[in-house]
Amino acid sequence: MNNKKGFVLIEIIISVILLCVVGLALLKANSNQKNIYSIVSNKLEFSKYVSILSNQHSIEFHNTDINLYELVKNRYTLKDEVLISILKDTKVHYSQEYKSIILLNTQTNENAPILNIIIDEIRIFGKQGVSRYLTVKL
Repeated sequence: MNNKKGFVLIEIIISVILLCVVGLALLKANSNQKNIYSIVSNKLEFSKYVSILSNQHSIEFHNTDINLYELVKNRYTLKDEVLISILKDTKVHYSQEYKSIILLNTQTNENAPILNIIIDEIRIFGKQGVSRYLTVKL
């Protein structure tokens, strides 16, 4: 009788395949986490830029293309050169549009009160592409 202690070749092949499957699953999970982090990071960066712009409703910036540094340099004292270069590289277009809508009462065919709407549009041109932000005020 042959009583060798050890593994058969098929057992080694199966264990290597199982390790590969587990490793691929871990790599896929890591890749998904990086994609989610990238999306959340971009949204956070965009919301920071929008918060800077939401405080600037000066008529001089309407329908103009301007970089964020020009928008905030008179309001804040910036000393960080990296931040200044990021703000200079980020271009912004801000516009505001006023619309008046006459509502029609469908039951009596009479004109209802006029609804005044203000639409703010902010477009941010950064390294990741163009982002657009709309707000509607009644």
